Amino acid sequence: FLAWTVAVYDFILFGTLLPRVKEDFGWSSSHALLISTFVSIGTAVVVLGVGPVVDRLGRRKGMMITVGGTALSSAATAASGGALSLVAAKSVGGMGLSEQAVNATYLNEIYAVSESDAVRKHRGFLYSFVQTGWPLGALLAAGFVALMGSIVGPDNWRLVFLVATLPALVIAFVCARLKESPQFDLQDRIRRLRKA
Repeated sequence: FLAWTVAVYDFILFGTLLPRVKEDFGWSSSHALLISTFVSIGTAVVVLGVGPVVDRLGRRKGMMITVGGTALSSAATAASGGALSLVAAKSVGGMGLSEQAVNATYLNEIYAVSESDAVRKHRGFLYSFVQTGWPLGALLAAGFVALMGSIVGPDNWRLVFLVATLPALVIAFVCARLKESPQFDLQDRIRRLRKA
């Protein structure tokens, strides 16, 4: 839930701050929309690349990498110097958006071996709880922009992105404490045995 919330938060933050970014770089509205389109294309490419990495490294590490990618995206956005660096920085945010697929895989594998009737009975609620990260992340992004705008001024979008790295880094470290799914551990052991 928290990992998905911070991933959505970073994604929505870009759309919310795009008018400020546009003004800072002196872009026309059509140029800003073109940059946003390139960001979407780059994000899609990154999202597609994360699945094979997670199949290789594991679900726990996958969550750490995807949420860490969100932090990296926010930090790199704060440091961007123009259109190309901004597109590259926000494309890395695709790692965060692919977190949903990673956590769904992780939850499916954990639930498949759960012996708890309560977990099996309330699986739909638990998935819906995770999905509430999307509206919560969007609300937090909007609220954070308003709060930071009143504190540091509405034109300091770089600082807003820089501060946004902190929650993602915290969640990435929390994900490090998760246990790997038993199915991935078994698949990994079989793969190593075959290789040996």
